[in-house]
Amino acid sequence: MATVLLIDPDVTTRLYTRVVFSDGGHDVIEAPTLAEGRTGLAQRPDLTLVEAYLPDGSVFDLMDELHDGKGRLRSRIIAHTADRGAVRDLANRREHIEFLPKPASPIELLRTTVLAPELRLV
Repeated sequence: MATVLLIDPDVTTRLYTRVVFSDGGHDVIEAPTLAEGRTGLAQRPDLTLVEAYLPDGSVFDLMDELHDGKGRLRSRIIAHTADRGAVRDLANRREHIEFLPKPASPIELLRTTVLAPELRLV
């Protein structure tokens, strides 16, 4: 099973997402801020599901930190947001950030883990 790092300031979103992934047999690391998410990255998650814009940074800041210097990502990243402006930013700025709109059904969330270990390449 996959290890999922969930970075989202919304407690309800974290609870819902944690329950879905845990019930699906996955390990979940939660972080309400980008700073705490950076700590979670030390556990080398297979998948990082992150709100596009956080109070202390953005998914773009995280992308810059996750490259291993060889053109690969250390974790697959999916921006999870309901903000339409963020969706436009994602499309325009970084083609290798995947997007999952909020709200997402349990099936949509669990589908993100199916290929997580194999998709570490940019």
